[in-house]
Amino acid sequence: MLTEKMMEEAIINNPAKYIEEGLTLLNRQFRIGSYIFDLLFKDRHGAKLIVELQKGTLDRNHTYKIMDYYDEYKSRNPEQFVEIMIIANKIPRERRERLSSYGIAYKEIPESEFPHEFNRPPGDSRTGLIIKPSPEPYTPTPTEGMPRKGDIFKGAVIDLRLLDASGWRRRDIHFFKRDLTHRQRFSYPTKNHQITLIDTDGDRYELNFSKPDEGDWVCLGTPGRLKPWYQKKGFDFKSVNPREVVYFEYTGNSKEFLILTKEEYDSRPGNIL
Repeated sequence: MLTEKMMEEAIINNPAKYIEEGLTLLNRQFRIGSYIFDLLFKDRHGAKLIVELQKGTLDRNHTYKIMDYYDEYKSRNPEQFVEIMIIANKIPRERRERLSSYGIAYKEIPESEFPHEFNRPPGDSRTGLIIKPSPEPYTPTPTEGMPRKGDIFKGAVIDLRLLDASGWRRRDIHFFKRDLTHRQRFSYPTKNHQITLIDTDGDRYELNFSKPDEGDWVCLGTPGRLKPWYQKKGFDFKSVNPREVVYFEYTGNSKEFLILTKEEYDSRPGNIL
């Protein structure tokens, strides 16, 4: 019989299979304040990932308590990028919609995808236990093509370390190709792709992705075209905050994305990241 302990062990032993490649386990049954959560990972970019597990069908309690974990962890580590994920054997549609509205990543992995260490075959009267063969590897949803409408992506503002003629400190954005809800990577964007950014006033900015393209992220490119947006949103003229992030939401239309400052994203109902 599958237990949460078995799920935990399987994920720890092979996080690339169940979550994604490049994860390093930092702690399990990690206590912070009055909370204990199942797993804490670090990804290849140094961002933290809190993972909560539930055997069976995801319930309301697990849906909401992971938000308390996030709030407590973030309050004690404000300088860190933190993402959260729920893994359950079954996630009802209404729970999926609620998690998506809060920007929480989730994965539904059936019990059959986890190894059941010891099982006695039907009708076997022997007292010995046998090991059930491991199931076929879990295959994530394909990520080719464009994202889904409403998918959210994160961008990190980077300092280009030079000024333009007006004294503006030039900057660009690393666009991380993994969406925050499902943690899936997409074939779009790569260098030479185009993107249309739409801000909260409806103004549009046409940009071209460029090198470097590191697989997990790509440089947004043509940074001067976004200068009016930076200035309208009150970014510092002469310096770049090394921890500044922005968010992109796919509109579902061609290559159009909404662009949001962290403050704009955080102020939207249900968003906590």
